[in-house]
Amino acid sequence: MKVYLSAVADMQNQPTLPPGCFIAQAIGESAGGTLPASALSAIKKASEKTTSFLNDFFQREIEAGSLSDNKTADIYTRYTFTVIQGMASMARGGASREEMDDVIDLALHIFEG
Repeated sequence: MKVYLSAVADMQNQPTLPPGCFIAQAIGESAGGTLPASALSAIKKASEKTTSFLNDFFQREIEAGSLSDNKTADIYTRYTFTVIQGMASMARGGASREEMDDVIDLALHIFEG
């Protein structure tokens, strides 16, 4: 998870690109009802792909005994997706990579328990 979340933070802080995450931004905009149906569909597919990837990963980790089995893969997935969305907001707000590392380190404690 540290490698994955660190890679996400790196992408969200590319100096040659707008900070944050386009999908995270678009998800927020989708609530306003101003996006075309085709855009909403693309956003939903991208979000579902990330969710599916994470859910499969966490299910394998639970089955391997690497994660507590008192939480479901779905709970771990929703938590991680929330962290990613929050990091995107941090990046858009100008947070440093080091500040995002602090969040990643704290988030990792969830996976250790």
